Amino acid sequence: MTAYALMMVLAFMSSVFIFLPSEAILLTLANIDKVPPIEAFGRTLEVARYSTDFPWLLPFAAAFGSNFGSWLYYLMGKGSLNISDKLRKKIESFDFERLGKGREAVIFVSGVVSIPPVSATAIASGMIRFNFARYYAVSFAGKVVRYYLVLLIGRAAVETALRLF
Repeated sequence: MTAYALMMVLAFMSSVFIFLPSEAILLTLANIDKVPPIEAFGRTLEVARYSTDFPWLLPFAAAFGSNFGSWLYYLMGKGSLNISDKLRKKIESFDFERLGKGREAVIFVSGVVSIPPVSATAIASGMIRFNFARYYAVSFAGKVVRYYLVLLIGRAAVETALRLF
């Protein structure tokens, strides 16, 4: 249970403070059971106790936490939270509204690959008053796909590395 809560909190922080990679945190938590006990200063730290029996739930926890952070950017775009004029003009120049039904595709792809940045699509969605529930669902689905890809590819890489070394 600790791993899921930790994943949600750190994914939220990752979406708000862009320099913290939630993908690396996901891989760490998904593979922490492979870490031997660490001995330092006469104490033993059993990091494996922070592992989970169901690592396939970690992408959902990561997507939930990350989407909660995107909600703050959505509120910025909507005007509920302050946004700098420079950033507002940059996003307005893109004219997100002209995409019409393609907005959902942009939000989904942004959730999967972070291009365009998730924060920019969240702000733009708020600015055009895009339905929040729809934004949240599409963004959440994209992020779940991304985190599952990270989990599957990362676990395969870790298991391959452990066999080789």
